[in-house]
Amino acid sequence: MHQDAHEFLNFLLNELVDILEKEAEAAKADAAETSSPSEKTANGPKNPQANGVLKEPLVTWVHKNFQVTWLE
Repeated sequence: MHQDAHEFLNFLLNELVDILEKEAEAAKADAAETSSPSEKTANGPKNPQANGVLKEPLVTWVHKNFQVTWLE
């Protein structure tokens, strides 16, 4: 039973992170649509990321409160 509760909590936290990431992406897309023409170029944003460069993951309140940090 203890493991079931732990797995359910993990599932809920993962779902929350997914929802928060989708909301952040939607907000970013809305901001990009409403930005002034001087902030955009004809072919995309001014400062696109190079191919192969991973963007930094979004850190939500779920990560801040529940992510394990190891101290050395």
